[in-house]
Amino acid sequence: MSALEIIFAANNSSRQPLVVTSQDGSGWNNNIATGEGCAEYSGPCITRFGASMVVAWSDAGANLRTATSSSPGALSASSHVTGNSHSSPSLCEHQGRVYCANTYGATIQVRSSADGLSWSSPSSIPVPALLGACAIASHAGRLHAAYIGVYGLQLSASDDGSTWDEPLSLGGSPIIGTPALASFKGRLRLAYVTNGHRDLVIRSSEDGKTWGDSTPVADHRSNTSPTLTSYGDNLFLAYTKAAPDALLLVVSSSDGTSWSGDTVVNGESVWVPDTLNTVYPMLSMAVRP
Repeated sequence: MSALEIIFAANNSSRQPLVVTSQDGSGWNNNIATGEGCAEYSGPCITRFGASMVVAWSDAGANLRTATSSSPGALSASSHVTGNSHSSPSLCEHQGRVYCANTYGATIQVRSSADGLSWSSPSSIPVPALLGACAIASHAGRLHAAYIGVYGLQLSASDDGSTWDEPLSLGGSPIIGTPALASFKGRLRLAYVTNGHRDLVIRSSEDGKTWGDSTPVADHRSNTSPTLTSYGDNLFLAYTKAAPDALLLVVSSSDGTSWSGDTVVNGESVWVPDTLNTVYPMLSMAVRP
């Protein structure tokens, strides 16, 4: 039976990835420790791939690593992908391959793999003055990437992850951190945290080019960049409470516009770096088959 799964960095000096699972998004199992500690400004990432899962993280030495997972918390031996990876990676499945995006210096690198362990040479997304990490998602037959550049919130798209369109800049309120992407009910959904009050907002697009106005995710505010995934007939959004305790919270929506109240995930607390001007994703959510 499929389950919703969240992976996040433990709120202690180890920053070890922890995994929690749920059948319905409201009742959650106790956390399971997995993998190696993350770099200080990096959280782990997870995605469904075929009948299994792939996990990626930047370790304490800023090495990008990946592993496969056949059950919650159980990882294969990890594979070293590249060094100089200081921020959170992003993963998604697209056209029978798993894709991984990470920042290498001020560049976004994108690789693909047939097994989650051996990776292609990277392509690069042309981004002037990258200001955070990058989120990727598959939607309507294309691979989409969202990130913050010198011109604010930007998106690029690609058929196969090797050649990328010129960035599309979106207007709206200034944002911080890294946006989240997910395909849900025929539309690409984009969630992010606004600068100032750290409000969570969401936008959507049918084709990744023409976007609707931003709408608030109720009155929710977040300490870190959010994560999105679709599960069953609902869109789920996970984030951390905008307070020192950094509680892990989940909300859901059947239409991507109206949202449920918070579900506190077992009192779990997520690692949040002291420097919050660059809010990288510290958690990731996906559906385990």
